Amino acid sequence: AGAIALRRGLSPREVGKGKTLRELQQLLMADDCYLPGLSREIAPLSRSAELIASTGQPEGLRNGVDRPVGEQLNAWQCSPGDWAQYSFKTKQPVSKIRLVFDSDLNCQQKNILCHYPLARTELTTPATMVADFDIQIQNRQGQWENLISVRDNHQRLVKLTCECSTTALRLRVLRTWGEEQVNVFAFEVE
Repeated sequence: AGAIALRRGLSPREVGKGKTLRELQQLLMADDCYLPGLSREIAPLSRSAELIASTGQPEGLRNGVDRPVGEQLNAWQCSPGDWAQYSFKTKQPVSKIRLVFDSDLNCQQKNILCHYPLARTELTTPATMVADFDIQIQNRQGQWENLISVRDNHQRLVKLTCECSTTALRLRVLRTWGEEQVNVFAFEVE
């Protein structure tokens, strides 16, 4: 809110009104803040692309809600080896990729303790988290080549930057931290 106020020459109170409030909400959700009843705006490149997956229904990857809400999963369920892919009608420049993985927000054990018992279990990366993944692009010959490889991921929200132009871009899940099937809540390109 302070950054928006400075950039626009507004008081902090003015940021909480009208279009600037919506801008603040979208910035918070882009950083994985959950605002009940609201959904994140999807980048036009992701919205207009064809989205397919090797398995399951991938539309949850671009619905703007990055966690389960009630009975709605809002995710693409996948296993190691599975992929989700955006295809474009013409070659498109891609500079940013945003991913949200399942950090098991509903777990009973909290990662930030308010007291430290002597006999406590060690905290580990949730088994539901994607550990290894590749971002691939399709080259002129129609073959897939790695653009970005991430190993030992511990992050729920992953923002990647790149500079490429392609007709298709793919997220390939390679390994999880233990679960055979995991949820990916967002895969967005712009």
